[in-house]
Amino acid sequence: MNTIVGRFKIGDAVVVATEMAHRNNPRTPRYVRGKRGIIGVAHGILENPKDHRGLYDPLYTVRFDLSAVSSCHDADSVWVDVHEEWLIPLNGEERN
Repeated sequence: MNTIVGRFKIGDAVVVATEMAHRNNPRTPRYVRGKRGIIGVAHGILENPKDHRGLYDPLYTVRFDLSAVSSCHDADSVWVDVHEEWLIPLNGEERN
């Protein structure tokens, strides 16, 4: 069972870091780096028994407007899983 922990809550506005400022997980798609999104799901810390590097930072599913990550101008969105270490609060403030 995972416990929901982390800096962000559903609805928080974030931007994905552009640099590999990670400590644990380099797997963040390049097409969302530097893009603004909204936290859609807070998964918490998930255990991956096949990964021998230990636990990663909390995982979130972030919703991005399709027009922010592509040249498409549809009103659709893209949902991408991103670890907390890649996320920066859009308003620059930390949540307690």
